[in-house]
Amino acid sequence: MMRTSKRSVWATGTIVVAVLLPPTILGVLGIDPYQNTIPWLFSTFPWAAIESAAMNTIFLALLSQLSVLTLLNLQLRRQLRLAGESASKALLAGRPSVPTV
Repeated sequence: MMRTSKRSVWATGTIVVAVLLPPTILGVLGIDPYQNTIPWLFSTFPWAAIESAAMNTIFLALLSQLSVLTLLNLQLRRQLRLAGESASKALLAGRPSVPTV
């Protein structure tokens, strides 16, 4: 984590760059959304290519994006489960299993 006091400015700048950079790069490279729809469907601005893309291309792009999100969520759940187990074991190790009176 950054130790600067302007973390919100850095976070905002990073989000803006992540959203605006892919369509800008596609435009500078001359990749037309009407001729080559697949890169635009995977960018942050897929609306440029939806009207000229075939339905199966749109569904394939949507399915693959949902698959990637699902796999990332599964990996995150595994990592959180491991982190939770470590914290629970550390907490339970300091307590007696049966309370003494």
